[in-house]
Amino acid sequence: MDTNGDNTADVDGSSANALLSGWNFSVGSQTKTTSDSGYLEYNVANGTYGVTESNAQAHRYFETASCSKGGVAVGTFNATTKTVSGLAMNTDETISCTFRNGVDLYCGDGIKNNSEQCDGTDGVGTHQTCDQSCHLQAVPYCGDGIKNNSEQCDGTDGVGTHQTCTAQCALENVPYCGDGIKNNSEQCDGTDGVGTHQTCTAQCALENVPYCGDGIKNNSEQCDGSDGVGTHQTCDQSCHLQAVPYCGDGIKNNSEQCDGTDGVGTHQTCDQSCHLQAVPYCGDGIKNNGEQCDGSDGVGTHQTCDQSCHLQAVPYCGDGIKNNSEQCDGTDGVSAGYTCSDECTLIRDTGTLTGLKFNDLNGNASLDAGEPGVAGVTISLSNGSTTSTDAGGHYTFSDVPQVHTTFQKRFLRVGQTPRQTRLPA
Repeated sequence: MDTNGDNTADVDGSSANALLSGWNFSVGSQTKTTSDSGYLEYNVANGTYGVTESNAQAHRYFETASCSKGGVAVGTFNATTKTVSGLAMNTDETISCTFRNGVDLYCGDGIKNNSEQCDGTDGVGTHQTCDQSCHLQAVPYCGDGIKNNSEQCDGTDGVGTHQTCTAQCALENVPYCGDGIKNNSEQCDGTDGVGTHQTCTAQCALENVPYCGDGIKNNSEQCDGSDGVGTHQTCDQSCHLQAVPYCGDGIKNNSEQCDGTDGVGTHQTCDQSCHLQAVPYCGDGIKNNGEQCDGSDGVGTHQTCDQSCHLQAVPYCGDGIKNNSEQCDGTDGVSAGYTCSDECTLIRDTGTLTGLKFNDLNGNASLDAGEPGVAGVTISLSNGSTTSTDAGGHYTFSDVPQVHTTFQKRFLRVGQTPRQTRLPA
């Protein structure tokens, strides 16, 4: 093919070319069509033949044809009929024929000519196409920096914040602080990586959140752990201060016997160890401080202790003052002819002493029924007076002075009821 009109074949079949395909050639009764190699071969019997180009293609024109046998031109060329005739073929001979066609220069002939930027694929580079006016057009592709067709992105085109574009023009999220996913050097992101009592800052760093139980008094907490806790206080699980009962808080708690005035009864006080201590008082039975006495403490003979713990004299037989049921006391209440006894009773200066002498048959030292009196026994007093028992064993002394008188190794007082005596066994 002569593609540039210089009457020489610049497309000669040495390599495949689309310009060489689609041409029909007839030899005798055989017609064949060329491929992109432009080469055809015919096997014929001995005889004379003609070779004819039997078709035409748009924008192509016939220029010339020639045949040779053994390097010597043979046959007759007819440009009108595009035939080389008179080719005599004998056994084992080969005749080679060449037909040359020219190509009209036009946009669409597949050859970039003159002012054309391209034609077909001629002049077309990577990621380009040639339009119908033989001008180059960029073909959108992944990597041209322009988001086209099914591409999610291209370069930076179509790429949003915290995104990147892959080599396949697909969007991928770029990990960043704020995407809710803990990535790379982030300690946290949103809630990801955040533990109990923690929060995530805008810089994706963990910060402790103050809470009741962290040992630090924060915000509305009254206390936390020991922080904010004063003397005699404790911090509860809600971080509120609670008073701890102690000796001195005025409230009787636990093992305390008292606290302040709480638990303190009459005549008691509460010491610094919250133990009850008795307060000395008039009536506690113990003579204390300015008391003359208390109960029986400090009270002497013939004394009593009044409600004010002062000693008061108690009237008694022998104090020389006739009191209450006393007939006399000392000389008080004693008239002529009488004497006051130790029991504060009046006793006449003389009296009668009587008694009984009996035989204690059973030896029990008591007068029993059937035990007889003993008659004729002399009874003597210590003052020298004597008398004898009568038939029944009775005796009597009259005008006995007020003295102690010995009788049978006994002492009898004048005026007493007669005593009974017994004979020795």
